[in-house]
Amino acid sequence: MSDLEAHALDLFDKYVDLTPSQRSAALARLKDREPALHDALLRLLSADAATHPLEVAAFELLGEVSTKDDADDASMRVGNRLGPWRIDHVLGSGGMGTVYGASRADGQYEKQVALKCMRTEMSSPALIDAFMRERNHLAQLDHPHIAPLLDGGVEADGRPWFAMRLVHGTAMDLWADQQRLGLKERIHLLLQACQALRYAHDRRVLHQDIKPGNLLVSTDGRVHLVDFGLSAVTGSLHGAVAPRVAVSNGYTAPEVLSGGAASIASDLYSLGVMLYQLLVGDWPRPLLPLHASFIGRPSVAPARAPSALAMSTSPELAVKRDCQDLRHLSKRLQGDQSGGF
Repeated sequence: MSDLEAHALDLFDKYVDLTPSQRSAALARLKDREPALHDALLRLLSADAATHPLEVAAFELLGEVSTKDDADDASMRVGNRLGPWRIDHVLGSGGMGTVYGASRADGQYEKQVALKCMRTEMSSPALIDAFMRERNHLAQLDHPHIAPLLDGGVEADGRPWFAMRLVHGTAMDLWADQQRLGLKERIHLLLQACQALRYAHDRRVLHQDIKPGNLLVSTDGRVHLVDFGLSAVTGSLHGAVAPRVAVSNGYTAPEVLSGGAASIASDLYSLGVMLYQLLVGDWPRPLLPLHASFIGRPSVAPARAPSALAMSTSPELAVKRDCQDLRHLSKRLQGDQSGGF
């Protein structure tokens, strides 16, 4: 590998996490400074996009420079109406769309929702199809631990939108630490997520992006599975589905990272990683950089037992899990020979 390729690999993780307009502007600046490095990096980003169907449209923007900040674009909607809803504020923005806090504005009744709209620059046919798929999947799901679909429509320019239950929550791992939950309470949190995921799987819907930010805990301790933006329908209970559309480093199953199709098993792998994060704040296997797939991914190392990982973590982490020290945490994670949790 040349020094130029190595430098491009070093930059890859930084650039791939940028929003499309931020990435375009950064690439334009890099092209002015170092054209050869720009071309090498662009080849890596384009190769990654080819294996992420939902992101193809984003990479069509690589040659264009956006001078407007994404936050400014999103804020322009605030105060406008969409269907019967008035957009009140921005809640967050992802690769495909922006989520707003909105309230009912037609005088029929009072209601606050999370309103998801497609970003203008992402409105390619492939992404509109993915966005509509998310909406259709949510319409099938009615479960206390899944934020339900409440309304939906299509804007004048053809971009779809939908309204979901507004969830005021905190990422599961952060909430568990803030509440200083013991091991048993942490497992109870994850069991709520298991119930939601089993319900979706029973209806042949895969989530494909299980991670702490998509498992929100409200103040009453209830878990809410959100963001089915990458979801897909299985052909059968154990059948394969469409190729991967995105990765969340550390949470995506090895077979998916290797180019295989997502499945029920890959959702369960991500849930298993969540278990490790909740119990010992670590990964079952050493975490590899996203660009490892471009230089030859090594064979997958065996998963390390949580009880073994516990001995190499920080004493503060053990205290946050209601354990006296690391040895006590490790012993409680060894299995039911010690009496369980």
